[in-house]
Amino acid sequence: PTSTIYLAWNSILVTRHPADVGRYAQKERAMKFTIETEREEDGRWIAELLEIPGALAYGGTLEEAIAKAQALGPCVIADRLEHGEEVNTS
Repeated sequence: PTSTIYLAWNSILVTRHPADVGRYAQKERAMKFTIETEREEDGRWIAELLEIPGALAYGGTLEEAIAKAQALGPCVIADRLEHGEEVNTS
């Protein structure tokens, strides 16, 4: 399954409904990230932020993996900005 998250500096929208995205994007200047999830052979879930190479998180449940990936995104962006690295905000 794939979810799309939009991160703004003051809020996060997680949706699988495209109509929600347009309304949100009009209100906030947001960065779009797609979370792709997959179940591993050992039963764990992995959630990957496709727009941030190497940003992935494991969880015992699908919800836990997605929540960890959502928390990871802003941390990776902040770290890259702090170290002068380029951040794609499209």
